[in-house]
Amino acid sequence: MRDGTWHRWGTACLTAAALTLMLAGCGAPAETGPGTTAGLPEETAPVENSDGEMLAVPETVQTVLYLPNEEDSYQTLRTEEAEVANGIQGLLDALTDRGVLPEGTAALSFEITDDGETVVTGEGPEAVVSHTAGDLHGALDLSEEFLTGLETGTTGELMLMGSLVNTVIGHYQLTDLTLTCQGETIESGHQIYDEPLTFYEF
Repeated sequence: MRDGTWHRWGTACLTAAALTLMLAGCGAPAETGPGTTAGLPEETAPVENSDGEMLAVPETVQTVLYLPNEEDSYQTLRTEEAEVANGIQGLLDALTDRGVLPEGTAALSFEITDDGETVVTGEGPEAVVSHTAGDLHGALDLSEEFLTGLETGTTGELMLMGSLVNTVIGHYQLTDLTLTCQGETIESGHQIYDEPLTFYEF
């Protein structure tokens, strides 16, 4: 199963488990609607399979990095299959190692929101929770080191943003990704990134 598919499946399962515990504790049904969230803890916490066995979370995962294509005068992105540390920081570190992101770039927070629908049937401990997965929307807050990478001119900025956004969206199978820096909207001399970003096409 691909890493992104596993993540979507894990999101739905963990959401259902969490809602079931909430229902058992308070004896009332949870509200129905979108807004399921997932973030960094899911990538490091053990996961229980359908047989009740705890599955070890791998320390590394296979992914596809999107990198500036020097053979095309940095007008497009090339792909590179790589083994990286599990989690969002593993992706950032891999891009840093390849000279795409500035040294020290770190993820201050990362959240994935599933806009699918959660339905609760019944009440109390007997309640049945079902979740229909929807589109996944990412929100990544970066450390201040990231901003220095935007000072390389229009082409350099486009390559940096395209590499980062495409790598994260591709790895987690997101519909879009919202980027901030220390909780603030990212602005460069060429662009204000105040809207969710979709996969860059060149």
